[in-house]
Amino acid sequence: MSHTQILQEIQQLPVTDQLNLLEGILRSVRGRLAVEPQRVVRLGGLWEGYTFDEDEIRAARLEMWSGLGKDFDE
Repeated sequence: MSHTQILQEIQQLPVTDQLNLLEGILRSVRGRLAVEPQRVVRLGGLWEGYTFDEDEIRAARLEMWSGLGKDFDE
């Protein structure tokens, strides 16, 4: 659809509907363009000096995932 066709479609709407439609479109476009840059958090050295074996990692994973879905069954 060309911009001319889009404008013709909008012009066929009542004025209040045109304004509401355009306001929504502008908010959407502004929201997409105004994406803030993500802050980079550097975690280098966070685990320095710690060692984990496979059993510790497995136990931590089991603990972390053990409660998943319990609230959904109620």
